[in-house]
Amino acid sequence: MEKKELTVKERRESNYYEAQRMIYYDLPVLISKIFHAAFANCECGMSVIMKEDMQFIQGFIKATEETFKIAMEGQKKQIIEMLNMHEKG
Repeated sequence: MEKKELTVKERRESNYYEAQRMIYYDLPVLISKIFHAAFANCECGMSVIMKEDMQFIQGFIKATEETFKIAMEGQKKQIIEMLNMHEKG
């Protein structure tokens, strides 16, 4: 079967919906997987999470937030640089 070539508009829409899917589905799933891994470190069979477990999990929360912030700041800088180059060009 021959693959249909997408128009520019169709590619833009496809990219838009792919980005939306990554934001609203992939990112939350990834974060959930990270925290499931953190909780997997907790002692099995305990009805209450131990203080040490909570400290471990809080470390994952902090690392996730900091990494997301760094990634977002880096992307913002790149976009600003691209816009500046576009305005000058």
